[in-house]
Amino acid sequence: MSVNTQLTLPRPLSTDETDTLRDLLTQQLNISGGDDLDDAENLLDYAIDMIDSGEAVGHVTDEVSFIKFKSGGADWSYFVFMY
Repeated sequence: MSVNTQLTLPRPLSTDETDTLRDLLTQQLNISGGDDLDDAENLLDYAIDMIDSGEAVGHVTDEVSFIKFKSGGADWSYFVFMY
């Protein structure tokens, strides 16, 4: 599957869109709570802020991959590519 890494949003996400995106991504995680939940929320905030700021998908994915963060076995860079 080929992904256009230069893809950006034409506008910032609405509050409803942000909430929906956050819910969809969170449902894919196996978060046990505590630190996992805090880490997941922080990374989601970071990724969504970059997306809202008009960053390209490739840049967001590179940033998230660089962090090498995994929560509950979910690779966040996969979810950013899906978005």
